[in-house]
Amino acid sequence: MTASTTDPGSSRHLQHWWRDDRGSVPEIVILAPVVFFLIFGIIQGALYYQARTVANAAAEEGLRAARTTTGTSGAGQAAAADYLSRNGATLTSPSVTASRTATTATITISGQSQNILPGLDFTVTVRSALPVERITHPGQAAG
Repeated sequence: MTASTTDPGSSRHLQHWWRDDRGSVPEIVILAPVVFFLIFGIIQGALYYQARTVANAAAEEGLRAARTTTGTSGAGQAAAADYLSRNGATLTSPSVTASRTATTATITISGQSQNILPGLDFTVTVRSALPVERITHPGQAAG
């Protein structure tokens, strides 16, 4: 004996009740938020990566100015801030600190990545340091 499609106890009737021609409602209810969260998570990751890349580039720009033989920490800080003002749209509320000793120039950039996921704050902090350029004479020790 085969189950009729009109028999309320048949599996075909339950399948028809659970699934219609467009698909399964519970699948959509569960999977749609997960898919949206994954998509927005990927976009948020890309925004964080872009903000970090901009901060690295600004730190390098500041180091170029600060580590020359005539450079100063102020020149490095100004160069990094100028770079951020021209290219730092993805890094919000940036701050630039610079220091220079007799042997090392250091630039630190920090700020917030742009957010599309509410309630989450992604802080970007980049610290770069390089030796200060020095003029040496032949036979002079580099240290």
